Amino acid sequence: CSSRWSNAKYLFLGGCESLIICFMVSSWSIKFQGNREKDNMEDMRGAVDVWVKEGAQDSNTLVYYGGDSCFSYYIRRNKAYNEDMENNVKYMYWYRNKTVEKYTEYVNSIYGNEWPDEIYIVGVHMRDDFNTLVSVFTDHGYTREDLYNSNGLLVRVTNSNVD
Repeated sequence: CSSRWSNAKYLFLGGCESLIICFMVSSWSIKFQGNREKDNMEDMRGAVDVWVKEGAQDSNTLVYYGGDSCFSYYIRRNKAYNEDMENNVKYMYWYRNKTVEKYTEYVNSIYGNEWPDEIYIVGVHMRDDFNTLVSVFTDHGYTREDLYNSNGLLVRVTNSNVD
């Protein structure tokens, strides 16, 4: 009887240790992937303010992966914020140093063959990658308009082929 209790005790302790490790790993993962702490990001208030002033919440918006933490942090603290403002916002996952073809595949995975007539693209650093992403649209007949270029980047691309 004591050996059965001993085995059950070890199984129980092993299960508890496994659960603790799972919680620790998931907690670390959330901290790394969902890091929205102000100290770890660039100040993007200017780009967010222009985005709000332009009424961009009514259009599609792509937030380049380098700007996701900054954009979400500052948009949610903007005095005009409401939850519906992010309905048309797509936050990119880590997608760096890709070719125009790969970025085109990514855009197609979001919009399919019917891209919106107007899209706002938001970013911060990594200007080469950001410009490669924007070139996907300009290569497809969109016109680029730089709206903000300081501590953040905000570009509006508009389909030139629309009547």
